[in-house]
Amino acid sequence: MELATENLKLDKSRVFFNLKELQQHHAGLAQQLQTATPFVFQVPETTEEAMTVLAATPSIQFSFAALAVTLCARLALGPLGVTDLGILIGTKMFWEIQEWIVHTELFHGSKDMTSIGPFESHDRHHILPYYHVSTEPLPLAVGFYLLAATIAVAAMSFGAPAAQAMTWLGSYTASGIGYMLLHFLAHTRLSCP
Repeated sequence: MELATENLKLDKSRVFFNLKELQQHHAGLAQQLQTATPFVFQVPETTEEAMTVLAATPSIQFSFAALAVTLCARLALGPLGVTDLGILIGTKMFWEIQEWIVHTELFHGSKDMTSIGPFESHDRHHILPYYHVSTEPLPLAVGFYLLAATIAVAAMSFGAPAAQAMTWLGSYTASGIGYMLLHFLAHTRLSCP
């Protein structure tokens, strides 16, 4: 279902924390959101509820399966060592910088701080009430993994050891999972332990 949000000007000074608040200001959009399948407003309030929702999320399922396959491939190539730890740390640092650049330049890159090009769906995420089930779409998770796998294969074709390429791919995938989990939890009512 495509939401009719193109005529709704983003108000950066107003954050709606729940669906009821949105109904008071934009009743039509709130009604659309209640019937739109990608958006869930029964936000988990316990760790068990959060784990149940996450376990049913296709992007999380795919990412954990991809990580498991990548780790098995890596372990089949020999034992882990100090080099793997360095790759893990470097990849995590790279991932955070990549996320910052993508978020600022693509998701908030236009003059009015909205998304540019094909990333307009990110704007709807900001229109939604703050508390909603926020998970990444499956095509995004698959796309990031395939891009990372392509980079790993390219590195091997230029002489990088397969074990190090698999460590990088696993580290990159784990970083993506970490981001998805933290972003999901940030939009729930769960408090930090």
